[in-house]
Amino acid sequence: MGPFLEMKTRLLLSASFALATIALADPALAACSADGARALPVGKLEQVPAGSAPRFAVDLAAGEGLQIELAPVAPADSGDDDEHDSKAPATGLSACDATGRVVAPLPSEVFASGGSLARADDGTLTLRLSAPKAGRYVIATDAADVAREILLRPRAVSAQPRPATPLEIGGSDFVKISKGTPRVWSFAGKAGQWVKITATSESDTVLHLAAPVAGGGYEVIADNDDSDGLNPKIQRKLPATGTYYVQLESLSDETNDATVVVQPTQAPPPPPPPAALRTGAPVQGKLASSDDTRLYTLPIVARHSYRLELNAPYDAVLEVGQPDPLEPEDGKDGAGFAASRTVDDNTSGTEKMNITARTSGQLLVRVRAFSVGDEGGDYTLIVKEAGN
Repeated sequence: MGPFLEMKTRLLLSASFALATIALADPALAACSADGARALPVGKLEQVPAGSAPRFAVDLAAGEGLQIELAPVAPADSGDDDEHDSKAPATGLSACDATGRVVAPLPSEVFASGGSLARADDGTLTLRLSAPKAGRYVIATDAADVAREILLRPRAVSAQPRPATPLEIGGSDFVKISKGTPRVWSFAGKAGQWVKITATSESDTVLHLAAPVAGGGYEVIADNDDSDGLNPKIQRKLPATGTYYVQLESLSDETNDATVVVQPTQAPPPPPPPAALRTGAPVQGKLASSDDTRLYTLPIVARHSYRLELNAPYDAVLEVGQPDPLEPEDGKDGAGFAASRTVDDNTSGTEKMNITARTSGQLLVRVRAFSVGDEGGDYTLIVKEAGN
């Protein structure tokens, strides 16, 4: 049985809305040239020998859709169709038009369901292509140490999405935004660089940030709905050098103005040292914003049970965890904390968590919020021993 019949696809990309058609070449992808490309009919399974990086040509009508599947072939003596030699899976798959301009993967389509490039656990790549105009298109592959199979399937295509708007770090854009018509921007970023992305509008809007991933493709790495009232903000460290994509979508039915700003920023300061928390002794605290967090240390005894209660007039989050020595990648999660359990059952009121200690020691407790809003950031936290 061929790998395409039992392919278990794990998509790299998150879902939101179908978007733009602008495409930028990724250095990790194979050079997209018509030289030496051989014709590949739709529906024909073609073998790709190990170590080769062939190019294929296909003629498409304007708006015609294609799904390109490139899968490793299981060794003949493996005896298991689900187990593939993954020592060197396929790492690149791209498509370009007759001029050499890359048209897939579509980085700006990252927010569509599945994006335009998906990768399965066995190394299979699935690339979606929508022809902007009639003509010949070239499909390029990167070399791999394993034999592969490539197959072109017809794919239904909806209306052509809106192009992404280039934006530099330090720049801004003013647009009209309404429900069902999200907007997308692209900007060039460097690994380790911190950026802050904000959107201001009378509409209730949501920001999404997508980053390039190794071997081609993109994945959504950050989302924010309401950092400042209805206005979202994303602040984080960029994980790789390449082109990033920002989507702004509206949850409001009416059309309103919106301003999007992408600016450089610094890593957030480390959170304050954890404060002591004792069973039976309520503590009062205050969060300045949804970016703010508070940490507490709670001494626990093996096989004892505890009940934590967090009361706040906003959408607060209660978490327990352990120390984490790694630097955070985003501006919201404070350094030094790795959550093992999270409770966010209510948009306001009391969050409750019951835990039982496996061993004795110090447990970290964190308070944060999705939105502090106009009610202020005051909260009360109390821990009680339960049924010991």
